[in-house]
Amino acid sequence: QAQVAHRLASRTGAPVRVGFDTEGRGRLLTHPIPYDDDRREVECCLDLLRAVVPEPADAPWRVCPRLHPTDAERAEGAAFLPDPDALWVGVQPGASHAVKAWPEASWVALGKALLAEGCRVAVCGGPDEREVGARVAEAIGPAALDLTGRTRMRQTMGL
Repeated sequence: QAQVAHRLASRTGAPVRVGFDTEGRGRLLTHPIPYDDDRREVECCLDLLRAVVPEPADAPWRVCPRLHPTDAERAEGAAFLPDPDALWVGVQPGASHAVKAWPEASWVALGKALLAEGCRVAVCGGPDEREVGARVAEAIGPAALDLTGRTRMRQTMGL
């Protein structure tokens, strides 16, 4: 599908065609951008933008996006916690693609380090991440709370 899309794009006569130089697409693009599996996905995608738009020092994408849960979502999220007044840190060991996944052992080490610092750990994720969430929570130990697949995204934000 990607090849077809890029062939169509090249036939449109568009003077600027930006995309990742993967899967043989580079020759069809005016601005083929390398994709680096070792970098964060958002940075790779921003490389596409940087190829055609000058990046001022105060670029809006340099600011972390902020999501604001409502009071009701905070209450819904807190209802999942046995001690909502404790300092909780949520971790999400799942990933949509293997290349984006951090090793489970690293999540476990992080969870144990957070516990050692006095934090409580909630393992979060969607329904399709239940298996990895359960493995990580179990390896962290009984103090970890496995919420994987039990909360909706806005409830997780409310946590």
